[in-house]
Amino acid sequence: MTDKPKNKQGDDWICLLNLKPHPEGGFYSETYMSDDQCVLERYNKQIRSCSGAIYYLLKFPESPVSVFHRIKADEMWHFYRGLPLFIHVLDEQDSSYTKHILTSDLTVDINARPQILVSHGKWFAAE
Repeated sequence: MTDKPKNKQGDDWICLLNLKPHPEGGFYSETYMSDDQCVLERYNKQIRSCSGAIYYLLKFPESPVSVFHRIKADEMWHFYRGLPLFIHVLDEQDSSYTKHILTSDLTVDINARPQILVSHGKWFAAE
């Protein structure tokens, strides 16, 4: 029998996945960083890793939000377990706001999804 994390607040997940505090809030662990390098034309030909992945967890009450920030690459969010996560995205190009609901329970809302994409350059936060 496999031991599964039982703590609803996430302590077991933090320990089992070796998660550390993230600068924007929450906890994370880098799980993959591509050795391949890409030149980003839109950022003055800056060289960056072509792909990466992390585990990420928001934990109430210690770190319940990821504050508004933006990143230079597209970011794919996947939902594995817990309460629904709300991802707020601001698009400066058209002044739009989108609220994504990230969850495995697709019955909570017609727009709920277990995976969403946040495009590069957009301001976003999670709670």
